[in-house]
Amino acid sequence: MRKVFIFPLLFLVVFLILLPQAWAETSTEKVIIVYHDDIDESLITDLDGQIDQTYHQVSTIIAELPNEEAKMLLQQNDKVLSVEVDQIIQINSQIQNWGIEKVHAAAAWELEYTGKGINIAIIDTGIAVHKDLTIAGGVSFLPDSTSYNDENGHGTHIAGIIAAQNNGNGISGVAPNANIFAVKALDENGQGLVSRIVAGVDWAITNNMDIINISLGTSQESLSLKNIVNKAYDKGVLVVAAAGNNGNQQGTGNTVQYPAIYPSVIAVSAIDSLERRPSFSATGSAIEVTAPGVNIYSTHLNNGYVNMSGTSMAAPFVSGVLALLIEANPTLSHIQIREKLQQSALDIGSVGRDPLFGFGIVQAPKILELKEGDRLPEVIQLKLDLERANFFISSNPTNWFGPVTTQKVREFQTVFGLNETGIADRTTLLTLKKVINGEITRPPVINQILKEGDNHPDVIRLKLDLEKVGFRVSVTPTSWYGPITTQKVREFQAVFGLKETGVADSTTLLTLKKVINGEITRSPIPEKVLKEGDRRPEVTQLKLDLEKVGFQVSATPTNWYGPITTQKVREFQKAFLLPVTGVTNSETLTTLRKAINGEILFLQEGDRRSEVIQLKLDLEKAGFSVSSNPTNWFGPITTEQVMKFQAKHKLPVDGLASPLLLGKLMEVNQNR
Repeated sequence: MRKVFIFPLLFLVVFLILLPQAWAETSTEKVIIVYHDDIDESLITDLDGQIDQTYHQVSTIIAELPNEEAKMLLQQNDKVLSVEVDQIIQINSQIQNWGIEKVHAAAAWELEYTGKGINIAIIDTGIAVHKDLTIAGGVSFLPDSTSYNDENGHGTHIAGIIAAQNNGNGISGVAPNANIFAVKALDENGQGLVSRIVAGVDWAITNNMDIINISLGTSQESLSLKNIVNKAYDKGVLVVAAAGNNGNQQGTGNTVQYPAIYPSVIAVSAIDSLERRPSFSATGSAIEVTAPGVNIYSTHLNNGYVNMSGTSMAAPFVSGVLALLIEANPTLSHIQIREKLQQSALDIGSVGRDPLFGFGIVQAPKILELKEGDRLPEVIQLKLDLERANFFISSNPTNWFGPVTTQKVREFQTVFGLNETGIADRTTLLTLKKVINGEITRPPVINQILKEGDNHPDVIRLKLDLEKVGFRVSVTPTSWYGPITTQKVREFQAVFGLKETGVADSTTLLTLKKVINGEITRSPIPEKVLKEGDRRPEVTQLKLDLEKVGFQVSATPTNWYGPITTQKVREFQKAFLLPVTGVTNSETLTTLRKAINGEILFLQEGDRRSEVIQLKLDLEKAGFSVSSNPTNWFGPITTEQVMKFQAKHKLPVDGLASPLLLGKLMEVNQNR
């Protein structure tokens, strides 16, 4: 069987830099001589030394000595404090690869997307130990070695492009915190067999890699190679491969190599710093994206750095960007991530996908301004992030930015002191990420002022706290600060001697906190009376509460206590066996609240309760049958029979099973 060899797609190596460099041997040695007190130049000239610089303020001379013996004689002189070699030093600066800027990786780093937690297998010549690289693990498929150490340099260069550490020294990779794994399939000459590539991909699948980088290729098709990359993609692994370096000056023809040409693989062509295609870069319909691939400065053997060119260098830029995209969009499938890679690419060349650059230059995830009306995958992630920050939108978030999302974004902005626009702009998204990461904590509610019209999560907490001290606003509190909340806050303020504004200011919130903690005890609630002629916010709530138990005053209740309100209060009082005055005193309000809360048995049409069955049985016993098979549903027939009973026994005919009716029903049945 004919063996197919794989070669790394390296085009050019320029300027090998190995630091620190050794100086060439010279006949003299430059030294720094420090004196105890005053400088004595004759000590140097007497030894045939040459003085370069003199620094009197620090009693120091820079000089060249003819030999080691002269250096020793100086060290032995009582006037001399020290003699040291003028050694080479280097700045600890980080050189930025032009490709990093081209794919806008720094924009993703600003969002703290660095590839953290993403596993990338680099199938290549291995990876050498390097001060700028952290290798998570690896394997060798060479027959004569179990070490994945790189003896060629190609794989180490690829690793640096992907994940060199952003530590202020050397260079930085596209995804500096990604987990890189060395899968050694090529030897020190950069050659290997297809079978070893197949083994490497299989290892990557088994070991749960997210991305496989293959910066190598062959001009001969291989079914086994095709099958294994297809298998990887089916398993959710993104496979990135260099398109090849056998392009031509004209940029014509289909010259993409294997495995890049397979549909399951992301084929990457190369560009230079001016966004031009170098003549070596392969072309063809399989090209999916392009990336920097000319004079790329990255890690190499012996803790060194080199410039290299080739589609081999372009592929790891794509692998790094994919790591950032996966981290930024953890809920998306590998297929959706691939689509996002295509959609976010910077289109160059012909409009749309073309055989030279594919969809364009890959771009790292960056901040998008999201607003109402948008339908984008990023909206899903926004909703999930808001939920993590306790601003829940939906249990099944979609990619639609609707009014609810706008409201939640506005609530978030309010809580964290941002402009309340409802638009997820750069500042909002950065703040949201910091909140999720614990870099920013939620401000305590007591530092805020809550008032009618507000709509944000702290209103829910306010309502729950009010309920704890006996001022319940709602059974299911929402984030809306409406008239009822204003009323309850005002009631709380009245009880605890605060200014009755209905606004939950810092004093009110602090007092509320102290009441909950038992630091302040509640005073007896003064008698509250609402009567005809009053015009107060509490009247609106009274009407709403009366309506809940079947005594509607108006379809559009106001704060005016008029004759109709008086009449409905009288009807309620009679139905609930209270003194019938038409004045809403504390006893009436307490009874009304108990009726609403179900603490007093009260039934009306629409109820579905077990007590309804007993009501129907009691009505039947009194001669007003509802059904031969009574259920727990209080429907129109039940209402009709209740009204007939009320009419017969001269009760208010309202169809309500109030304490008045229930008491009369019990009395009638006891006398039968």
